[in-house]
Amino acid sequence: MRVIFVFECDSSSQTDSMYVHKFLKYRYPHYEGRLSVKTVFLKGKGNYCKSEARINGLIHEYKSQNKKDPRCEVVFCFDTDCGGDKASLNPSILGYCRSKGYRLVWFHRDVEEVFLGNRLKSQDKVKMAMSFYNRGDCSALPKSVFGQSSFVDPPFRRTNLVVVLDEILSDFM
Repeated sequence: MRVIFVFECDSSSQTDSMYVHKFLKYRYPHYEGRLSVKTVFLKGKGNYCKSEARINGLIHEYKSQNKKDPRCEVVFCFDTDCGGDKASLNPSILGYCRSKGYRLVWFHRDVEEVFLGNRLKSQDKVKMAMSFYNRGDCSALPKSVFGQSSFVDPPFRRTNLVVVLDEILSDFM
């Protein structure tokens, strides 16, 4: 099975993906080597509908090489943000993912707040993501943060990451 994660960050920083990939290895170690994980970077939340060619290419590549198990899941990962122009994109992104049959993982308010417990200035995001990836201990993360299922007005520092990954990976077994 292939899981394609789509992140709003750019490929030079890869900050959001560092947190998710570290968590994936921690929470689901028994899938390592059995699960093909690929990443697409959007270079901005507003570019969510411009990744179709890259996603389709990754799906086609995998299906042509894995005839026995051609399953692919696409998982868009976005910060909900609070207020402003970025937050106004949320309904459009949600509708887009539904229309394509993609999964949506959201981080309220952002991935840094979910994994680190606080929001960061833009200039600190790469340094902190690298630090978390290299030395972060996922076992210390509060479990209540990761099992939120409702996108409607969740408390701060919440995500549906575990809900979505458990759904995908339970189908994989």
